[in-house]
Amino acid sequence: MYKIVLPHNETIFLSTLERRLYLASNLAFDGYKIVQKGKYKWIIITPQEKKYTVEYKNGMITCNCPDAKFHAKKFADGWCKHKLFALTQIEFDDVVVCSLLTHPWLTKYLKKI
Repeated sequence: MYKIVLPHNETIFLSTLERRLYLASNLAFDGYKIVQKGKYKWIIITPQEKKYTVEYKNGMITCNCPDAKFHAKKFADGWCKHKLFALTQIEFDDVVVCSLLTHPWLTKYLKKI
């Protein structure tokens, strides 16, 4: 199993996506929750009780939020805060890790547990 482990000092981040990953990791403090609904399916519940589905299938992590389809797609390579939040909260098996290896900005934070 693997997990995303971020350093405590956010000033070391080099890219916009790394900064977004760090900010998303703190969403739990703002009241965001994650519920696992299947082996590769998670429900993200916002403080306003909105629910978004983050899912891994066909080698991709997807989210059904509007941000993933529009803003994040244009400015963050499709990585909305819900996907990034899920990445920082869950443990991955080898199947998911293989697809994450295509993202060098993310793989440096993967740690085997």
